[in-house]
Amino acid sequence: MCWVVVVPVKQTAQAKTRFGGTDARVRRELAHAFALDTVQALADTATVGAVVVVTDDVSVRSQLPDDGSVIAIADVGAGLNAAVRHGVQWARERSIAGPVAVVPSDLPAATAANIEICLRRAELVSLGVLPDAESLGSTVLTAAAGVELRPAFGPASLRDHAAGGAQVLEATGLDGLRRDVDTLAHLRAALALGVGSHTREVVERLGLR
Repeated sequence: MCWVVVVPVKQTAQAKTRFGGTDARVRRELAHAFALDTVQALADTATVGAVVVVTDDVSVRSQLPDDGSVIAIADVGAGLNAAVRHGVQWARERSIAGPVAVVPSDLPAATAANIEICLRRAELVSLGVLPDAESLGSTVLTAAAGVELRPAFGPASLRDHAAGGAQVLEATGLDGLRRDVDTLAHLRAALALGVGSHTREVVERLGLR
């Protein structure tokens, strides 16, 4: 089964405002690195046929893999859930068949192995959602081929996705895929799990350990 994964990426200059005590440059570099590591992990996943990155961030677009596995399209500028809907519609209008998943761009500890396991579990349901590390938010949202995907990312999105019909996926063994990073405490937790090369380089260069 071949998945299309949509990754919405906001302008990194506006991202990670919850990183208290860090300046805008640090937040920008971290958000940029998180996005690149998330996309790379997805591109390395065997059952992912295409990664659709929805963004207007030129710095992110310029460093995406150029082997054809990743497609960048413009954001519609109406928020996260609108960006997700735009990415899904773009893929399906171009007859990219098969199931669709949505993954946020702040999962630097995600690995291809984690993603593979999660998508295998998602194959068994029409709509699926993976809880974040706190079991409040969502780090993966999935829809089978032909099933409408209804994104509700935001505070308590796990509850909202479940209320919309998504089945909560088994989370065992998926710690890296569940650890989204919004704060320095989250970053330290991700580092303990192991992060991708872009995040590791920024953390080491800026002395954030």
